[in-house]
Amino acid sequence: MYGGFATATNMRSGKNTLRKTMRNTLRQDWYPTLHVLRSQRGDKLWRGQHRKRLDDLEEAWTALGTSIALDEDTEKRDYEREVKRMTQVCAWKECKYHTEKPPTSLHNCKGCGEVVSVLSLCLLQ
Repeated sequence: MYGGFATATNMRSGKNTLRKTMRNTLRQDWYPTLHVLRSQRGDKLWRGQHRKRLDDLEEAWTALGTSIALDEDTEKRDYEREVKRMTQVCAWKECKYHTEKPPTSLHNCKGCGEVVSVLSLCLLQ
């Protein structure tokens, strides 16, 4: 259903507002979601009774992106670039160094080990 709508929308002019909005919105989540689906294949859910459903979900999600003309290689490259960039800035969105590189080194959260921040104050947020 969604794939058909995406295909029909993608056939519209490149200047069409609906087409641009749908493509740009889907672009933000399409590859990250596809990446998670594929990276979880070793999880017990993939080996159990839900394997067929998850395979179908991955297939439908891939088809949705393809139908709106998203290129997997391009989206993968952009995703990896963004992941790398996010390791170089503060994770707290209110910090001024969330969008620019900080002058000092970043600190990992002692709890989860993943969140990086400029100051311990940012980790508390």
